[in-house]
Amino acid sequence: MEITGVRVGETESKIISGSAGDKPGQRRPNEADEIFYMHPDIMYGEISARIKLHVDGSGFHRNFTYHIKLNNFTTNNCYISLHFVLPSALYVNINELADLRRVDKINICSVGEKNIELFMENANSQNITFCSLINNGTCIASLPIHQRYQYPKENGDYENIILKKPILLIGCKQRIKEYRVSKTDICPLCANMMIKWREIPYVIDEIDYIWTVPIGNTSFSPCVTCITLLTTIIGTVFLMGTIWKTMSKEHLKEN
Repeated sequence: MEITGVRVGETESKIISGSAGDKPGQRRPNEADEIFYMHPDIMYGEISARIKLHVDGSGFHRNFTYHIKLNNFTTNNCYISLHFVLPSALYVNINELADLRRVDKINICSVGEKNIELFMENANSQNITFCSLINNGTCIASLPIHQRYQYPKENGDYENIILKKPILLIGCKQRIKEYRVSKTDICPLCANMMIKWREIPYVIDEIDYIWTVPIGNTSFSPCVTCITLLTTIIGTVFLMGTIWKTMSKEHLKEN
């Protein structure tokens, strides 16, 4: 039986080759040896990934752009994916996603809540998956995210909404030895591109993005109601007085 491999753990890697009929004294691997077999369908070596986030906008509607850079990655025909889990306070418009797929030829899909008219308290979470072919170890993902309205609260002021950092996945025909197959449930559009996706750790400047939003204050409701009613009464009296004066002048002219 032919045995070919590289012995790991010695200062110099040695190629071991032989058969069952080797001469006495010739070095042979035993069961304690760790043998590393090179296989054309397996990728070896850890991947170094870094993501930079840029956010445009500061109101209810913001655009998130993720710049992805992979180091120590030279394999071709691999896909990269970002998987987002949006809280009920945030949403992505599925019509905008359809425009991105049609105009910009971007593979992006949504699973979960689709009604953009719901308030945060009545909405469910939404999962977004972006996927693209890796080009020279780099990729850019852009995603428009919007904030839902919230019901006013007693002593309401400002509230922080936390957008968790996305999950980074890589799908290749070759097996990436150092990383296990991910159990993340990505949407069918991206899942059909590769059979197996593997979660890759990465470095990012902002682990979680904090979105500060104003909340209505119900404590001011009686005061606001009184001011509104008083303003309406004063406006009505002023309007009726103006109409009365105009009619009186026209009546005097006729006489």
